[in-house]
Amino acid sequence: MPYSRFTNLDEEKRNLIMEISLNEFLEKNFTTASINQISKKAGLSAGALYYYFENKEDLFYTTIEYSVGEFWNEFGDFKEIFNTIGYWEGIEKLVTKRLELTISHPKYARLLNRILNSDDTIEKRGKDKFLEVFLDIFEYGINNGYIRTDLPKELIFIIHFNMILSVNKWSLDQQLFKKNEEIDLFEISLKTVEMIKAAVGKDRK
Repeated sequence: MPYSRFTNLDEEKRNLIMEISLNEFLEKNFTTASINQISKKAGLSAGALYYYFENKEDLFYTTIEYSVGEFWNEFGDFKEIFNTIGYWEGIEKLVTKRLELTISHPKYARLLNRILNSDDTIEKRGKDKFLEVFLDIFEYGINNGYIRTDLPKELIFIIHFNMILSVNKWSLDQQLFKKNEEIDLFEISLKTVEMIKAAVGKDRK
């Protein structure tokens, strides 16, 4: 966790540091990213970020939380949404919001996609921060009868999560490289929710 000195900074300065850190970790990786370069680009003296963060690892995880936070802040309270419109309808809304964020802020999506698939020890630990939220969504589906329970819970979770990862990566690739301008990413993303529901959803009839 960053020192309180960072959270006490004005919002514009905090966002600047996070944006520069995001760019640095994206262009390189955790090992090769330079905390001194981040300080310099943020208009701080070399190593000044150690005044706000315990070490580079602390800065990296804070950057991940910032990126994930941008996504979840766009989505809102998922339990309230599920309770209002239903679980799978809420998942459709979640998928749509994720795609909107990928299009408007591809850097966030690229960082999340990388840590979710990274073999780097530090970056793998960053994956846990995203998994915590996804697990809450999965547990809601289990506890409220939307997700099947006739297979081991861990297996169903892996199937569910990896299907979403595949869709996220494919959508991000399409957006970044403009492989096919005629593809309606939103339509395809919503159809993939139907596919995921068919694989792990529970018949509530």
